[in-house]
Amino acid sequence: MKTHNIALEIPINDSPTGRISKLVLRTLYEQELSNFRHHNIFIFPIGEVERVKEDNRFNIWIWHQIINGRDNFDRDIASFKISSLEGAANSFSRKINLLSFYDLDSPTVMEMNTTRQTNTYFSSKYANEVFNKNGANTKYMPLAFDSFNFKQLEKKRNDGRIIFNIIGEFENKKHQLKVIQSWIKKYANDPKYALQCCICRPELSQEKNQEIIAFLLQGKDLPFNVNFYPYINNISNYNGFLNSADIIIGMSGAESFYQAEFHSVAIGKHSIILNAHCYKDWANDENSTLVEPSNKIQAYDGMSLFKGLHYNQGNIFDFNEEELIEAYDKAINKVKNNKINTSGLKLQEEFSKEKFVNNIISIL
Repeated sequence: MKTHNIALEIPINDSPTGRISKLVLRTLYEQELSNFRHHNIFIFPIGEVERVKEDNRFNIWIWHQIINGRDNFDRDIASFKISSLEGAANSFSRKINLLSFYDLDSPTVMEMNTTRQTNTYFSSKYANEVFNKNGANTKYMPLAFDSFNFKQLEKKRNDGRIIFNIIGEFENKKHQLKVIQSWIKKYANDPKYALQCCICRPELSQEKNQEIIAFLLQGKDLPFNVNFYPYINNISNYNGFLNSADIIIGMSGAESFYQAEFHSVAIGKHSIILNAHCYKDWANDENSTLVEPSNKIQAYDGMSLFKGLHYNQGNIFDFNEEELIEAYDKAINKVKNNKINTSGLKLQEEFSKEKFVNNIISIL
């Protein structure tokens, strides 16, 4: 089998993009261990390298590839870079293949220029369409199910409750206020149901996160069946949290990829999903309860999205609260019929890590 030069400019940490990068590295590493493939790999880390605590042999392998990049790389070798659009054109290679992420619908001059300086791939079809409609020549590259870190666990709970999850750092674009208020309106203090909210922002103090929770409750008392959890910074605990619920709610108005919803469904959880942006790449009537978007609204929230910047400008999708409330009942009925979302499990093969890595290799 042909040996390829694989030059990777990637973050190696526990950020969302870092986890994607480590998935690529782990897949290449395990292929080498099994003698399935052997490649000439050059790694150029973006930011500080965080050790993989569980596997020192994997850490040593990573550093060997980093040293190979320092000692033997030629700038005429094409690279694959995982990065935001801002600053993505800076590279060790003259031939940059960029995997990037875009949420909104109004590319700026800077963002369009980046796509001209690189061979750009987006992680969602929606983002790709937005840029192509504005004159870019970008492509779509689907991401992968992370089978190294996410798996179905045996459920130990036996109290008969149906539990909902809402996961994602608090942002206006994720519609957490609308979702949580609608759920409380429908199920507050009903012992048959519970809502688990993991929406805290890790960069904020506990006091500031408590202020966010107070805002979400809109002056009402916290129902006994609604719980807020701190930010989860351990991937094993994150997998456990996904496994602890029956239904995940994904009603964000703008995402480029979304780990919690996708991986929840892929390990067999039911879901309520807004039928828009990157969700449409994997969610369908068979594996999810879909809610159609109603219109678009401005994205700016003064917290993570600001009007007038040279990046992240535009609008997000919105939805009708009544349709979301109807979707709660539909998803509950699916859980009652079968606790396991068997259609969701098919995503593991459809979006396998081997397909993802093969796509990367094919363009280098």
